[in-house]
Amino acid sequence: MLHKFDEGYRADYYNPSRKVRDGFLALKGKFASLARKCGFTIEEVYRTSVSDMWSVYSAFYDVWAAIILRLDSIDSYLSRFIEDIDDVHLAVLLDAECKVVAKKISEGDTSLVNDLVALAMNAIGFMGKVKCTTAGAKMKDINSASVVVAGSCIIIRKIDSEGKTFHIIIVKDSSPGMETWWAINQLAESLAVFLAVPGCKIAQ
Repeated sequence: MLHKFDEGYRADYYNPSRKVRDGFLALKGKFASLARKCGFTIEEVYRTSVSDMWSVYSAFYDVWAAIILRLDSIDSYLSRFIEDIDDVHLAVLLDAECKVVAKKISEGDTSLVNDLVALAMNAIGFMGKVKCTTAGAKMKDINSASVVVAGSCIIIRKIDSEGKTFHIIIVKDSSPGMETWWAINQLAESLAVFLAVPGCKIAQ
């Protein structure tokens, strides 16, 4: 990533009477040569500038998308989440119609998923109804909720990805603390990027 591709440099780069483009290509060649010596290849060189935030966003998105497509599937996200957060033993990703996109269960009866989906559908519907009330209209977008059922905490987190809506459902044996909510938000943001990438691998 070639940073500081600011207005002045950019003008010289596109000016045929200047030698800036030749210098850029020479620098790009040196990077490519150095990468080959280290056993790597450079697939793309991005020209970014803080005065052009879209160039920065686009570059980071492309790089992140290229990395994320090398992951196995959404299941790998859910597996790591269950392994890293205490007391979490079930995670389910639902689409806008509450159909199961992916699920990971550490232990227990798999039939719990059906009951969980039914409960989640009611909770998601309730979240939507609250937003339609006078009080709800004054609130920020409701993207999460939690409820305690039979000693377990069920957490619902909404995920918006390229105009599509998903919900991640997590079952935890204890109420979520700040660390758990932070982890859930990180999981939701990663899944939003993953689901936006064309050709992402969704394991059923």
